[in-house]
Amino acid sequence: MATKVDIGNMALRRIGETRIESFTEQSDNANILNDIYDINRKAVLREYPWSFAVKTAELVATSEEPPDWNYEFALPADLLYLLSPAESGRDFTDNIYEIRGSNLYTDDSEITVRYVYDITDTSKFDSLFVTALSYLLASELAMPRTGDPNIQGNMAQGYTQAITKARGMNGSENKLNRVADNQYVNARR
Repeated sequence: MATKVDIGNMALRRIGETRIESFTEQSDNANILNDIYDINRKAVLREYPWSFAVKTAELVATSEEPPDWNYEFALPADLLYLLSPAESGRDFTDNIYEIRGSNLYTDDSEITVRYVYDITDTSKFDSLFVTALSYLLASELAMPRTGDPNIQGNMAQGYTQAITKARGMNGSENKLNRVADNQYVNARR
């Protein structure tokens, strides 16, 4: 699988720049990549519930007593994007929770969440995700390294195509979620 340096080098090759050996080496390419890699990795992770980046966690209630909800829960530190809070047997389609900062508020005493997390282990990344990320990095590198807006535009277009393909393949590999039991579903059974 691709390493962080491999992904950076893919981006550099796309715009005709020289490779790096590490993100900490003393070169313009490494300095720029070091500045932009994490924020762009997180941005691509937030774009879709990638199967390699989804976790489920039972939240822990804080000791705070919020004035407008019964319970306050600390969200996971590695959360990038909340997919679905759910309590067993309960459907969260109504607005019965609220997120403020790094906490989730609800009237339920227990809650489990499904979320996209801040995965940094590149060996877990899907190869199509890696391709998309490298195009996004290349689009960010293009202007400071080449000064050519055409190259930047081409890389941005490459990113759009790559992310569309990656999302489509990831989505086709995931099984459908089971519909939560509720009175309407049960009545039709």
